[in-house]
Amino acid sequence: MSSPPRTSIPKALIDGPIKQEAPSQLALLIKRLALYFLGLVISFFFIIGFMLWLSAEWADQQKIAASKRVVERNFLQLHDSLIIKAKDLAWWDLILSNVVEQRNEQWLTVNFRDYLLESYDIEGLLILSDKGDPLYGEFMGQAVSSDDNLGFAPNGIRQLFNQAQLAPMDIPVPVGGLLVREGRPYMVAICAITTDIEEHILPSGTARPALLLIRSLHSVLPELTKANDVFDIQFISSNEIPGHPNSKQLFLDIADHNDNKLGAFVWSTALPGQQLVLNALMWAIPLAVFFIAIGWYITRGFRVAINNAEQIAIDSAVKRDSDRNFQLVAESAPVLIWVSDHTGVCGYANRAFEDIFGIRPTLQNPIHLNHLFDETCRNEFQAYLEESLAGVELDRREFKINDKHGSKRWLSIACTQQKDSNGRRKVIFSATDSTEKKLLQDNMWLQANYDELTGLANRTLLQDRLKRLLQLSKRSSTELAILFVDLDNFKTINDTLGHNAGDQALVQAARRIEGCLRDSDTVARLGGDEFVLLLPMEEGGVIVDKIIRRLLHRLSEYYLIDDKPIYLSASIGIAIFPHNGSTAEELMMNADAAMYQAKKSGKNKSCFFSPEMNLQLRQALELEADIRAALTKAEFFLVYQPIIDLASGNIASVEALVRWRRSDGHIMAPDLFIATAEQTGLIVQLGEYIFKESCAQLRRLRDSGHEITMSINISPVQFQAEGIVERFTEFLHEFSVQAHWIQLEITEALLLDDYSENIELIQTLSDMGFKIAIDDFGTGYSSLSYLRKFPVDVVKIDKTFIEGIPVNIENVALVKAIIAMAKSLQLSVIAEGVEAEAHHDFLCDLQCNRAQGYLYSRPVDACDLNLSQYPVRAAIKQQIS
Repeated sequence: MSSPPRTSIPKALIDGPIKQEAPSQLALLIKRLALYFLGLVISFFFIIGFMLWLSAEWADQQKIAASKRVVERNFLQLHDSLIIKAKDLAWWDLILSNVVEQRNEQWLTVNFRDYLLESYDIEGLLILSDKGDPLYGEFMGQAVSSDDNLGFAPNGIRQLFNQAQLAPMDIPVPVGGLLVREGRPYMVAICAITTDIEEHILPSGTARPALLLIRSLHSVLPELTKANDVFDIQFISSNEIPGHPNSKQLFLDIADHNDNKLGAFVWSTALPGQQLVLNALMWAIPLAVFFIAIGWYITRGFRVAINNAEQIAIDSAVKRDSDRNFQLVAESAPVLIWVSDHTGVCGYANRAFEDIFGIRPTLQNPIHLNHLFDETCRNEFQAYLEESLAGVELDRREFKINDKHGSKRWLSIACTQQKDSNGRRKVIFSATDSTEKKLLQDNMWLQANYDELTGLANRTLLQDRLKRLLQLSKRSSTELAILFVDLDNFKTINDTLGHNAGDQALVQAARRIEGCLRDSDTVARLGGDEFVLLLPMEEGGVIVDKIIRRLLHRLSEYYLIDDKPIYLSASIGIAIFPHNGSTAEELMMNADAAMYQAKKSGKNKSCFFSPEMNLQLRQALELEADIRAALTKAEFFLVYQPIIDLASGNIASVEALVRWRRSDGHIMAPDLFIATAEQTGLIVQLGEYIFKESCAQLRRLRDSGHEITMSINISPVQFQAEGIVERFTEFLHEFSVQAHWIQLEITEALLLDDYSENIELIQTLSDMGFKIAIDDFGTGYSSLSYLRKFPVDVVKIDKTFIEGIPVNIENVALVKAIIAMAKSLQLSVIAEGVEAEAHHDFLCDLQCNRAQGYLYSRPVDACDLNLSQYPVRAAIKQQIS
């Protein structure tokens, strides 16, 4: 290996003539620099001093003008207050009766005298007659002779008196001015005394007495000094004003109502410009010394720098060879390599760098690294660079960049710090393209934390955010609202229109929910049609109420599914931390309970959690468990209520009704457990038991020789269960029962759904021979349209309409209308809840087909069912007796 370049330089170039001439050239250079620097300092101080003087002069003039405006404004306000007080006193009928017409000393003592002086600083009062002659006077709170107009010139008072007389007769208009008394100026305000009683108002043009208030200018001086930076204010007469006033004093001329100059206010104020100049002079000398010292230091530094220039040149030659070797290696490297200084300015990069970014920095055309990174990563990369320069040992990190095509990519970057031959720090970076790896990681994270269909947070991310928000709420002692949102009747969308339509509805609902929330709120989809919202309540509960109302409104608007409008709604349950729970599990459970309460209350509603809901929920869960056990233990049994043919009086049919004999012997009515059975789906198993047991009992009745039919209630949940036709067919075959022996009772709500599946299923059951009856007719949205559309055979009038007949006129009209409508459609009519003979007679008169109720028989066990108890009329008379 050859020796370093420094040793190959000839000694003559180092010790020869160049080295001999260097000191003289250096001295000349340093001398020139010193002269330049001195001229620069002198010019700098001259320009700064001139600008400072101009600024100080401008600031002083502005301060003087502002001070004059403040004093003048305060003086005018004091004068105006005196004028307003003169108007208030002049518009007072009692002055006429207690001063002008006669002098009431007691009244004067209470309302004038010391009161005016102490309350309003009014030093003098003069009452003038309607001719302008003085009637009464006060000065400094004491009554004095008014013959000489209290020492004021009569002409001045007469002028003000005449101006006051020009005011309207029913509205006082005061006049103000300045008058001189014993060589001292006074503020005065005069106003014609005006009555406020309409019948006492004088004719237009009539002279009136007047009231004159007096206050000296010297008394207002303390109030004028309340202005900012107003010092030593005093009033001087016009002959005391100096011909050449002091530049530190400010003057405001004062004139009377005839513009005769009376004197001036004179005061002093702090001038910021003068103080600025004084402060600048205090700093000028130290600054001059400082600049001279800086100049000396710079020239000394130049001397040292030039002495080392030759050595630097030799070291640079060595560095160039080293840099050339580094670049040869970097160019062939498969990774990105670039070098920057401590500020992030890059002066070298290899070919792989150029392939990614489309640019190649050089020492002549450097670039700043921040421009290469995405805006979201720039601060993070700057911190990474600073940590490296601070000597921190760093691991590889990933940063987002914008490549030459404008696409987002990720680089995995490592760096190391070095120093060049001049001791300057530089950072060498190496990087590999990690875009595919980063995208894979991001996709895995998104799949783990976000719902694939709606893009909302999933259960995992929800639990994490709820945990963080609870910790934040505990530290800041704020509330947090947890909302459970469940779409009402969403299952019907999937069942009727398909799951693709359901997915469209869920996506639209998700976007609507997001549109109702703030940036600080979180919404997550738990699954199905359930959403959970986390709402911090730093602003109180009002904003949460607004969000809830907005959610109910937006979620109840129509959804466009395959270009068709579909309507849904939502039920919302709300739990508030810390009032409704302190843990995530407790709050979620309570919000869920509140949501179910909202559904139970009619849907499309919101409900706040209350402790009673947990009790109800526990009771519902216990009841569900008891129903499951009862199905296993065969605790359910059937009772039968006869249905009477009103024309013949015979028992034409029986209705099978379920009862529950609990293990303790207590019998539970169906209204206490049917709703829970429907909500949990257990009604399907229970309904199959009812249908099977009814078929068995019907077979026994038929075998006993009774030509009778059986009426069986079918729940909407059971009706929509899969395989209902097959199960009914199986039971008919098992007990050799004909379908036309059975009447299936369904509710109006099932028909109002108007789904094609319901229509097809009802038609199928009718085709099999089953009679279809509409139970509790009239309690829902009763309509002729579905009676025509569906194969309905029987209409059962709800017992609530039978109770009031024949007394209740509305019930009578409704029952008549239902019977007439049914007969016009050739439908049979059964009246429920017949409990009185009057009910029976009324229904017979209307030719109602059949009836059932306690009048004929309560629901009884099969063994107590007496089908031979007819005619009914005899049984009725026997019960009544």
